[in-house]
Order: sequence, then C-alpha cells, then structure tokens
Amino acid sequence: MKFTKAEIDAIIEASPRTFVPFNKLVLSQDYQARAGGSTPKLNIAELAASIKECGVLQNLVVVQGARGRYEVCAGGRRLEALTLLVGNGDLADNYPCRC
Repeated sequence: MKFTKAEIDAIIEASPRTFVPFNKLVLSQDYQARAGGSTPKLNIAELAASIKECGVLQNLVVVQGARGRYEVCAGGRRLEALTLLVGNGDLADNYPCRC
C-alpha cells in the first residue's frame, strides 16, 4: 500500500507529540521497532556528540508504561546516547525529550 504525501502529512499531523522528561524513559522490552543486527551509521559516542550539538532530530516513539514511565519503542540508540549525555553531566536528568 502506498500513501500520498497528503495522507502522510495528515497522519503526522494527527499523531500526538509531547515532551517527556528523560528520567521517565525506559527502553521497552516488549515493543521494538526493529530487530537487532542492523549496522548503525554512528556509534553511540558520535550520536551523543551530534545530539549535544544539534539536539534530537527525530522524536522517540513511546508507549505509556507502569508507574509513570514511558517505554521507548523506537529510538533505542537515541535513548542510549541521551543516557551517555546525562551520565556525563551534559544534560539534566529531567531533560525534556520530544516523543
């Protein structure tokens, strides 16, 4: 099935977006957008440097989990890079992540 640009734009516009504090995010164990085995273009340190310089360019995809947490279904590498930045003190623990 192929979507037109107008259909894709309508889907994106209808998709809810929000900001979730970093400390409320966990990697989902149940939902994963892609299986392992893909070759990443940037290693995590390079991705973290890119995020530090430019911010997160593509939002994380999350589902609401237990106890006020949000499970990251797509964007696990970005979450890992954000974890590195928070651990290094480059970002606050409650850094608002676009989801």
